[in-house]
Amino acid sequence: MHALYYFLIGIVLFYIDTAIGLIIPMQIGTKDIIFVPHLTLMYLLIICVYRSFGVAIILSTVLG
Repeated sequence: MHALYYFLIGIVLFYIDTAIGLIIPMQIGTKDIIFVPHLTLMYLLIICVYRSFGVAIILSTVLG
């Protein structure tokens, strides 16, 4: 059951990551800067540290 939660949280973070990149473009002078937070990568790193490496590899394969 925990694996399903890990997967669903990863999918939600993937879409939030994309939405943040589209909603919050910054403008400095005449240059447009797009902020991309990489939430999915941070989530995979946290899973790798606090859970097992195998779970992180499976999630990175599916979400990558």
